[in-house]
Amino acid sequence: MKDFSNLKVYSEYPNFEAAHDQRQEYLDGIVSVINKLRRESEAKREAFINPESYHADPERYRKLYYENLGWPLTEYSADLPTPNVRKKYVASDDRGDIYRMQIEVLEGLWFYGMYFVPTGKQETKTGLVIMQHGGGGSPELCSDIVGENNYYHMTTRILDRGVRVFCPQILCWKRVVIPEPPTEVMPQFDRHKLDIALKHMGSSIQALETYAIMRCLDYLCTDEYIDETKIGMTGLSYGGFYTMMVTAAEPRIISAYSSCAMNDRFKYCWEDWTFKNSGNTFTDKEICALCAPRRYYGEVGRNDAVFTCDTAPDFNGLVKPFYAMFGCEDEFRFNIHEDGHKFDLDDNAGFNFFIEPLI
Repeated sequence: MKDFSNLKVYSEYPNFEAAHDQRQEYLDGIVSVINKLRRESEAKREAFINPESYHADPERYRKLYYENLGWPLTEYSADLPTPNVRKKYVASDDRGDIYRMQIEVLEGLWFYGMYFVPTGKQETKTGLVIMQHGGGGSPELCSDIVGENNYYHMTTRILDRGVRVFCPQILCWKRVVIPEPPTEVMPQFDRHKLDIALKHMGSSIQALETYAIMRCLDYLCTDEYIDETKIGMTGLSYGGFYTMMVTAAEPRIISAYSSCAMNDRFKYCWEDWTFKNSGNTFTDKEICALCAPRRYYGEVGRNDAVFTCDTAPDFNGLVKPFYAMFGCEDEFRFNIHEDGHKFDLDDNAGFNFFIEPLI
């Protein structure tokens, strides 16, 4: 290689800020481009989906939603064989019987959850609720089996109404369950890196776990004691987001209750909550619209420090027109409760509305 060591070379060292203005202008330009695209996206979404076009062909939009999220949703079919299941009895308590379940949702991929049968309903046909935990959580946590939580005894409240409950484990556990000394007892992972790896392959963690929950329903609906016409889903935070996303994808869910998740997706554009071209097609408003005409209750807390209520759009004004096309405007409700990042403590605000069609 030619020797350049004796060249007299212009140097700005250690003045690293010599081109600060040029770099700042470039950065500002990127932000400006993003803001311009976001301003234009509202018109694109309105052209893509509106109450009239959705009412005319709901399944077309559901398929487009699958395509945006990616594989394996793109290959989901009602004709898939019933998945293999491992089911283990755990215990019985005042609420009923408790089982651990693993469902083989893809070859070699065993999805985990806990299944609860309410007392006295072992041989009675009942509805079923998918109760989805939030970030850092688990089926055990949201079911009062381990640790204090902010789920307001939701699993227990559902069981008390005589409805079966399935609590899936999504890939976002973090909770330390041994306090002294603090000990990590959960497998370690990087959710975002795994999501990126899936996106490289035309998938996403959201597509995979939405599909997994749908495959769980494929199995659960073969149970003679589950009324497949009375299936609901609820969840808090991450669980509230999954409730919205899965209900949009899964027509068997007839009632949904999403707590502390629905918001302005441009304000909370988390990596794993973002998918291909979603800003031009399916933000939270349009995803909720895919749930029409089925019952849907969404809520945020006025004192929520995680997803602030002042950034939440007027979902009643945005989504009710989609429901109105089906003649069921009152089946969609969005409420701001007076608490923080938790389910509303007022039963009448959401829980009764949600549970009514499942009893």
